[in-house]
Amino acid sequence: MVLSLPESLKADAESLRRNMNAIGVENASVQAYGTAFDAKPTDFIVHFPADFLNDELTIAKLETALAPYRTSDLQAGDKLAAKFRFVGLEKAYLTLSRSVAIESLRKSLNAVNFGMMDLLEVTPFGQTTEMEYQLSFAGIGKVVTDGLAKQYSVTGQDEIKALKVDFVGAKVGSDLRMAAVLSLIITVSLIFLYIFIRFDLVYAPGVVAALIHDVLLAAGYFAYAGLEFDLTTVAALLTLAGYSINDTIIVYDRIREVAGTLRGKAFADIINIAINQTLARTIITSTTTFLATLALWAVGGPVIHGFATTFLIGIIVGTYSSVFLAAPIILWMHKALGHKETGAGRAAA
Repeated sequence: MVLSLPESLKADAESLRRNMNAIGVENASVQAYGTAFDAKPTDFIVHFPADFLNDELTIAKLETALAPYRTSDLQAGDKLAAKFRFVGLEKAYLTLSRSVAIESLRKSLNAVNFGMMDLLEVTPFGQTTEMEYQLSFAGIGKVVTDGLAKQYSVTGQDEIKALKVDFVGAKVGSDLRMAAVLSLIITVSLIFLYIFIRFDLVYAPGVVAALIHDVLLAAGYFAYAGLEFDLTTVAALLTLAGYSINDTIIVYDRIREVAGTLRGKAFADIINIAINQTLARTIITSTTTFLATLALWAVGGPVIHGFATTFLIGIIVGTYSSVFLAAPIILWMHKALGHKETGAGRAAA
């Protein structure tokens, strides 16, 4: 939730977190929304767990409320509330396994505790024989802003506004996790195929190892630090994969060029020469990218903070993995495939 508070309140993240807790929003994470140059921020991003939006927990509450309407034709394990799902933060759909009079249903549902969701209306949805109903709720943003207005004693023309309200349910969270894993697996697989075609089997494993190393370390930092992992972070990891592969390909391309011109030299020496020739370029490029990303991290605001954090970690690990991980794996693969130590017999790649 993005909240806008009047400047006259001179609110800060700590006071907002305290007042959110007072109106029943516990364990809220509050961040100032703006830049470091704002003398006193007025916009805040608030993240909080919404257990009341859990479909399974809600079905359990509905079963208790609808218990008087259970009939003998329902088995012990059958549920009167057959299906329930929230759609956004203002609507939900309920499917019953047997018909219940609409007035009785409204009375029972009004007694259910939906947490911060205030039930406004229950109406039949679709054909009456399908026993489906639409539940309408008051906007959660209004519930929060009204509660904060009382806590801050807002009067006059001052107004607390909810600029944006989003939620991610358990199903959406699971889909996001699966989509992130699949996107990374597909990316790594396609890169392996490209390197295999562009170079040869000697080069491909090193690229994939460096790529997995960079992505895992960047994602691992988020797990270690307990930072929020969202779609922006997934986008940053995929961008990092592209940055890492670009750096590694430049080193690989130089190794292939040197191998073609210094035939008869030990392959380990060829790798060292190629790395030294590209080292200045690698350091300058990485430093420039790091400084630009550092600026985004410092003044870009919370919206891009996750992306910038991921990329800062990725630039560091991606730079040394191209030199100290990808290159040695080429030498290992060169020996494992039975190639000669010198390039006298064949040109590399």
